[in-house]
Amino acid sequence: LFLRAEPGAIYPSHTHHGPEECYVLRGTVVIDGRELHAGDFHHADDGSDHGEITTTTGADVLIVGAIDDYL
Repeated sequence: LFLRAEPGAIYPSHTHHGPEECYVLRGTVVIDGRELHAGDFHHADDGSDHGEITTTTGADVLIVGAIDDYL
């Protein structure tokens, strides 16, 4: 999944139905209280929970994960 988030975007809290790999390509996102920048990577285990994911700058993110998490 390629995700382009506008500045101020908020992705709601969610649970993963499989492992997820997240690559920040542009901008910054805050995941689990950590600010990730272009080139950073985040892994989430199957069954893990996330609070809101936010961006103040906007961001392009490549996400590889379970299709059930996005449809």
